[in-house]
Amino acid sequence: MKTILITGGTRGIGLATALRFSENNWNVYITSRKEENLSAVLSEHPSLKGFVANADSEEAAVETCAAIVSETNSLDVLIIMQVQIHQVDTLWMLKYLEFKKHGT
Repeated sequence: MKTILITGGTRGIGLATALRFSENNWNVYITSRKEENLSAVLSEHPSLKGFVANADSEEAAVETCAAIVSETNSLDVLIIMQVQIHQVDTLWMLKYLEFKKHGT
């Protein structure tokens, strides 16, 4: 089973994307900055998994990617759903590519 991480996946297009991948039998992980938003979505959609993560934190990017790879042995796709796109997308993409480089 393939694995996808969608940052900002608790509402709007991010959530719709997460649900579509879930319907197609992917391991779907989402992130949110707010615990209450994440908890509400995960309780309503038990097929999704998630982490509280600040999208502009390098530490959060590393910890989130590592946790997913530890659980699933893969991280096949990363989708970044942020309103403010500048260094955030580059940061998460670099961490994702580091994990891909090491054979996950």
